[in-house]
Amino acid sequence: MTPAELPRGIEPDKVMLASLSDNLKEAVQAYEKSHIEHILKRMAGDKKGAADALGLSLSSLYRKLEDLDISRD
Repeated sequence: MTPAELPRGIEPDKVMLASLSDNLKEAVQAYEKSHIEHILKRMAGDKKGAADALGLSLSSLYRKLEDLDISRD
């Protein structure tokens, strides 16, 4: 999907897209980290709520926090 194919009003985060690595694994990890941080912020740090919103178990979220070096605070 290209930015032109996105629904009207939705613009990709150009800074995020420009900063992604060419390496697919690194790019996916960077996006995943950003998305999890966004959801945690939206949930005011409620990890159970964030895990539910992300479709993860709480233990899977904690594992991702560790793997992606995301603060648990």
